[in-house]
Amino acid sequence: MPATAEAPTLPLRVRIGIAITSASATIALVYAVIRVVQAVFYPEGDPALVVWSPRAAMFWRFWIGVYIGGGIGLGAYALATRAPLHAARWTYVLVWASVIAITSQGILVP
Repeated sequence: MPATAEAPTLPLRVRIGIAITSASATIALVYAVIRVVQAVFYPEGDPALVVWSPRAAMFWRFWIGVYIGGGIGLGAYALATRAPLHAARWTYVLVWASVIAITSQGILVP
């Protein structure tokens, strides 16, 4: 038996699941962080004007999260291929961080 044992390879659907979960959690986390930063440093204007604006902040916060989440999802897929246990642990931590962040943001900065 070799001194370093190889990690078991995860099935493709599990690696894709880890990637999608990581990307989705990142979207929620980034959205919450940007929302809090905008609320603290850039107070919002009249809601009637913001709703009808083609550049609504909610829209852009979401798409920034999708952009960053896509990169994190690709990284999570690569990590799940090379180190499945680490990928599962980081996905678990990321999901809980996003749950706490988006819940806190929703309660404190609606």
